[in-house]
Amino acid sequence: MSNYADFLLNLLAQFGGGRGETENELVRFGLAATFWGVLFAAAWSRWRQKALRHEKFLIWGFGLGFIREVFMFAVFSLDLLGAVRFDFMHVFFPPLEHVISMAAVIVVASAFLRYIQGDILLSRRFLQIGLGVSAFCYLATAQWWAEAVTANPLLRFGQTWADWLFRISASLLIAFPIIILAKERRWLSDIVVAALSMFFLDEFLMLFNLASGALYREIYGPIRHNLHLLAIPLLGYVY
Repeated sequence: MSNYADFLLNLLAQFGGGRGETENELVRFGLAATFWGVLFAAAWSRWRQKALRHEKFLIWGFGLGFIREVFMFAVFSLDLLGAVRFDFMHVFFPPLEHVISMAAVIVVASAFLRYIQGDILLSRRFLQIGLGVSAFCYLATAQWWAEAVTANPLLRFGQTWADWLFRISASLLIAFPIIILAKERRWLSDIVVAALSMFFLDEFLMLFNLASGALYREIYGPIRHNLHLLAIPLLGYVY
């Protein structure tokens, strides 16, 4: 790897983590929580003024995104402070943070499908299927993961079929509203498609990382995480 590429990845890692010190992960989750929190406050304010149906879904979506980032910020903070051992939290948090993150993007995508595309039935079906798949992924992996990591504390979630299940499911689900909204050819839909595409790449690129046995984790990690970070304020641009 060239010095320029390594410099760029190290720079990205200062914001998105994925390499370097654990403290970088705090910056990543802290920034994301701030972005989601601002969007949540904006959606709440607009809903109180106009009470539009899609704004209510955005409140839920932005709220779930905020909860996920605060949760992960707390996990890494407690570990760094020595207040709670990482091994203890590792028994339950990977499936939980995955399902919350997945549900957040699905709810947000459903809200924009309803607002931009105008097909209420399509938006509702997508929401139902997306949340149903998210719940299935969690129920299929949570208990199994707890037992597996208890038996082998060195096991990592990305080394198992469970992470594949979440990543493939999320990639397929996020791809659907991207395809639908890309047909609209409006500035609003273009921005939303761009944001959803970043969430999609965050999940999809992880599949390559998993396939390589995380050999290139320190390359994929900073790129994926920064795409996730950029997607959140991009959604705010449509406000």
